[in-house]
Amino acid sequence: GEGLRAGGLTGLDVSVPERILKAVAPGCDGRLQPAEFESILSRMKLAQLLVSGIGKPSFVQSARRLAIVDYDTRGTSVTTCTQGRLREFFFGHRPTLHVPHLPAVRWVHLSGLELTLLLALTVKYSLHPLGVEDVIEQCRTKVERYGSHFFAAVETLSLERAPPDDEGCGPVKVRGSHISIFCSGPPNLDTMVTVSQPDESFAEDWPGFDGHAVYHMKDAPLDDEWVTKLRRRIEKPLSRLRERRAHFLLLQVLDICTDDLVAVTHAYTARLCQLEFELRSEGHGVRSGWLDEMSLIRLQLAVVMRRARGLLRANRQLDDPDVREDLVGYLRDIADHLDEAFDDASILVDKCGAIINSYESATERNQNLAHQAAQQRSNDILFVLTVITTVMMPMQCISGIYGMNFEYMPELKWRLGYLYFWIFAGVYLLVSTCGAAYLYQSFHRIDYAPEQQVGVVGPTVAPPVRLAQRQRHRTLSPRIAANSVGIASTPGGAGGFLGRSP
Repeated sequence: GEGLRAGGLTGLDVSVPERILKAVAPGCDGRLQPAEFESILSRMKLAQLLVSGIGKPSFVQSARRLAIVDYDTRGTSVTTCTQGRLREFFFGHRPTLHVPHLPAVRWVHLSGLELTLLLALTVKYSLHPLGVEDVIEQCRTKVERYGSHFFAAVETLSLERAPPDDEGCGPVKVRGSHISIFCSGPPNLDTMVTVSQPDESFAEDWPGFDGHAVYHMKDAPLDDEWVTKLRRRIEKPLSRLRERRAHFLLLQVLDICTDDLVAVTHAYTARLCQLEFELRSEGHGVRSGWLDEMSLIRLQLAVVMRRARGLLRANRQLDDPDVREDLVGYLRDIADHLDEAFDDASILVDKCGAIINSYESATERNQNLAHQAAQQRSNDILFVLTVITTVMMPMQCISGIYGMNFEYMPELKWRLGYLYFWIFAGVYLLVSTCGAAYLYQSFHRIDYAPEQQVGVVGPTVAPPVRLAQRQRHRTLSPRIAANSVGIASTPGGAGGFLGRSP
């Protein structure tokens, strides 16, 4: 009784310890082994947690999102845990499916975080408290080993699915989620517990976040998309996954997260090709939000690179001596895919910078041309005014001289003086006008030769690769061509950036 009270079980009737002893070890001398006492304490703590949580609406709702998958080499059993089945799940034993001598592997998945239910799972499976703390606080991507258990936390990115024909035609929408994994270690390797929840740090980490990427708890389905993919792999006829133990199931979760990350980089590749085509077609007159989207994509790809580095680090940390022999080839495959995703994102960041620089240079050159054209118009106007002033000045001088009131001016007495004046004025105006026109044409041809308007054409930016071609290249060549780096690295333009087939 004192041990139970020390374990946090207070308020028990004095007859409870005696009844427990009779039920556990009838006819004994009143002594228990440590393992027996631990089993008693865990079951009573489970009962205490479940009784306290039954009255909470959040607990009842979360219980419906608790799924249990048991499988062996010959079949799969999927159970959705309801409030009535909680007692059977927490206090019962897993069923024997098809092979009596080989225990089934159990995968327990909780979609969404409910603290009471998480603590109940902690007591039932003896989860390490540091791992439970990382689940609650949503730690960064990592893999740790606590005693005989493995713990993994993954910050994953996935696409909000769009129709296939809409690829590249709209902004890329990404959502973030946090996956926590507890996997029993050797020698059993028979249990995996996963908890998925919306990534609370996504709103701060993701540039341009506007609320579209996070699904709320009340709208979250029982199975996330990655859970559906994993269940399909398990339930597939003659699945090799059912022949492996729980540590291979953990590896599959990392592989699905890697595929989602690669799909994100492919979506950005298609979108950048579309934006590149808009720049090529419309030059510096693209829509007003074009430059903002390009800058935003550049920042978002930096987050994709950071998530890829986190998965690479977790992949290296999973290289444990006890499981290395079974997983070494698969770990290398995941590492290769993550390297490709990281390289894709890195090259796309450089491509964004090159396209933005090209756009800014073209815009600056066109602004300079517009400024030069305005200056040219001003110079032309000044030239015309100067020519008019120069031409009319002699006439004004003659008019001023003969308009003075001198008493004796011989020219005023000439019989044809008025005619001589207009003949001289006409010849002078004709000669001066022809000379001014010749000078204007000479200066305009030499100093103000028109330049062609500078646009984003030619080898600066290339058209995007067609979607069908890109799909074919992804299938045949999983890596990006080495000569694709930069805007003008290939004849005719930047070309298409290819990634791994997800």
